[in-house]
Amino acid sequence: MTNMFHNPAPIGNPIPSNRPQIVYGSNRFGQSQLTYPQQNLHGQYNNINPYSRYISQGQRQHSNPNALRNVPKSPTLHHSINQRLKKDDTVQESDPSNDNDFVELDSQSSYSMWNKLPIKKNNNPTVPGIIDHLLNKVSYQVDLPDGFRFTDIDPNNNTDVDNLITFLSAHYVMPGYERNRPKFTKKVLVWGLGGVYENYDNIDDNFRPIIITVNIEKNDKIVGCIAARPITYRLHEQCIQTFQVSLLCTHRRLRKKKLAHVLMKEMFNRLNDFGYVNGLIFNLNYSFTNTPLVKPFNWLCRPLNIEKLSYKILKDATQEQINSLSKIYSIRPTNDLSLIRLLDNRDISIVMQLYNDDNKKYQLTQVFNRNEFEYQYLPKPDVVESFVITNSHGVIKDFVSFYTVLTDDGYKYGYLLYFTYKTPELSLIIMKNILFIAQQMGVDMFFVADNMYLGNILKNGLRFKETGTRCNYTIFNYDSNGVDPNNCGLVLPL
Repeated sequence: MTNMFHNPAPIGNPIPSNRPQIVYGSNRFGQSQLTYPQQNLHGQYNNINPYSRYISQGQRQHSNPNALRNVPKSPTLHHSINQRLKKDDTVQESDPSNDNDFVELDSQSSYSMWNKLPIKKNNNPTVPGIIDHLLNKVSYQVDLPDGFRFTDIDPNNNTDVDNLITFLSAHYVMPGYERNRPKFTKKVLVWGLGGVYENYDNIDDNFRPIIITVNIEKNDKIVGCIAARPITYRLHEQCIQTFQVSLLCTHRRLRKKKLAHVLMKEMFNRLNDFGYVNGLIFNLNYSFTNTPLVKPFNWLCRPLNIEKLSYKILKDATQEQINSLSKIYSIRPTNDLSLIRLLDNRDISIVMQLYNDDNKKYQLTQVFNRNEFEYQYLPKPDVVESFVITNSHGVIKDFVSFYTVLTDDGYKYGYLLYFTYKTPELSLIIMKNILFIAQQMGVDMFFVADNMYLGNILKNGLRFKETGTRCNYTIFNYDSNGVDPNNCGLVLPL
């Protein structure tokens, strides 16, 4: 059988020989020659323009409008939306406080769309791999009703980004804690999507971040969005170059009304044009498919600032109770705190080797080239913090990284990104010091995904608790046999 993916990356090698040398933040790290493979995921040469799909109802704003083409309408969706519009023709209004200001689409069963997309059960689950080799020829009919349009967000356009941040802050739910409403900054959003290039328009269209929104034509208000960032990961010794879909969000009055279905299908069509559909990753707060990339696992959290959090989660507690909890959850660093310092450029080669040696124990992990690794892990104030742990002679032995997000109610949450450790006992010492550092940096709550063999260690040793929200990494048209969470070394930001 023909291998549908790129050649597997040798374990311990940070990047296969044919991975594109993508420079994230080239203005920070210096200009570098960009080389991209001409073949797509299926070994075919593909120079399809990313903006080649046209939505017949409503105009999409494109940087390349000459590349638009017609796609037949979807009768079912078009009919259901417009039947509702005939009853309540108030789509042009803009006041979000009025329920009738946003078209409500006919709802169906909770996740019926997913049964129609190429996320389906493998009839031979003992053999991991592509489920349907012909799905790369599928193209979904996508249609919007009058009054709506698709818009491609340019990360270099401050107005576009500000509008997107305003929408996400009101409607997006952060992973790990369903009550979290993020207050994104442009720095956090851009970092989470893989970066903005100084010469963004000159980057190969086949492997750069994609952000799609649905807007009301009259007032340009965003009512839905979806994004995808380039990613390469190793799964069962197979190196897969594809995208991670994230920031799938609809206006709160349009939940379970098919708008998310429309966004998903449009993103699927875009990425299918590129040849990156097989192995596509989704990170969702619910499970809807028989082919999870990783078996569902929990988010864990631990408060770092009880006094501040008491205004939100301990409203009825007395001061005596708050003081008691503050003592229970207090963080005292160990004597090894002096052996921890910030990661910097001089450490990259050593830490990359450490990362690649550590992730040999996992069945699923992300693959980086040097520029990608620098962009993801080099410290950026109020975005990502990374630390190296040395011995008494200054030799780097471990490293740990977490990113931070502000919430709409003024709290600062930290999310563990990656952590290397040799033994459970050593991991407790390192994490205790990292929690102390995070607390000193103003982090109020710290979240950790229950993977990488960390769950029981942190729950038993550092009072981490389950949030009640499960993490679901789902894969498109590929059966991974459901990787055990402890064998997953992948944490997806945002």
